[in-house]
Amino acid sequence: MTVQNYLITGRQEKHLLHEIRDALKTATKIEIGVSFIRNSGLNLIVDDIEAAMSSSTRKVKLTVLTSDYMNITEPQALKRLMLLKERGADIRVFESRQATSFHLKSYIFVTDSEQGIISASAFIGSSNISKTALTDGIEWNYRIDYPNNKDSEAEARIDSIREEYNYLLTLPQVKSLNYN
Repeated sequence: MTVQNYLITGRQEKHLLHEIRDALKTATKIEIGVSFIRNSGLNLIVDDIEAAMSSSTRKVKLTVLTSDYMNITEPQALKRLMLLKERGADIRVFESRQATSFHLKSYIFVTDSEQGIISASAFIGSSNISKTALTDGIEWNYRIDYPNNKDSEAEARIDSIREEYNYLLTLPQVKSLNYN
């Protein structure tokens, strides 16, 4: 019996970038939560995000949550995110004011219909949105897929991740990205 490896390590050309780009092709809900976003990483996926958002065959809802934690998120990346916001994306920033650690890295992709979730993938790990993290850095990200005939709890795991992500969006430190 072969055990599927759900750990994405970046070794042997198995980079998170490829997984994200594939997931963006079919997702109807894209929920990304990362501590920081660098323009080098956003450049690698922004065309795929824009293509998903302008798809004529599916309606895509994009939510991105990043932070000011350690002042690593680049202003240029925030400007690019504002362009996505102008196209309907929900872009938010966790304002840590350097008092609260905000260090999550999660990428959630859901394909659903009026009847409910058809499929979903979540990547939880160490990769922020930067070129190194998405390509050749030493980064570990664990993948959870639904449906998954080898994991009867996959749907519950995806639901749990999404619940926590949506909870973060309700925190008072989370503000909608704006030009101020």
